[in-house]
Amino acid sequence: MPRSRVPILGMKDIANVLAENLGLSKKDAMLHVTETIEIIVKSLIDGKKVNTGIFCNFELKQVAEKVEKERERLNPRTGERFTSPARVIPAHRRLSVRTTKSFKNRIN
Repeated sequence: MPRSRVPILGMKDIANVLAENLGLSKKDAMLHVTETIEIIVKSLIDGKKVNTGIFCNFELKQVAEKVEKERERLNPRTGERFTSPARVIPAHRRLSVRTTKSFKNRIN
């Protein structure tokens, strides 16, 4: 049974809708979309939380270094058991995106 493909709304599509709704050129609308995304990214890099108030909140969270112990695992393909070595997962940042209640209510 073939998978059904879900249509994807990309940046270009968003810019086209923005251009149509606001009477902008497609080039200007794409600049607005790109600049909005850049503002969000720069704010996150600067350590700020981004609250759109409309659909979601963005935050970069610091994840501490973690030591994963050596342990026995199972290869699901072959059923073979093997031991994975101990490893250190370095500290890093993780992007948290949380939808707002109002957005959840609108789409449900």
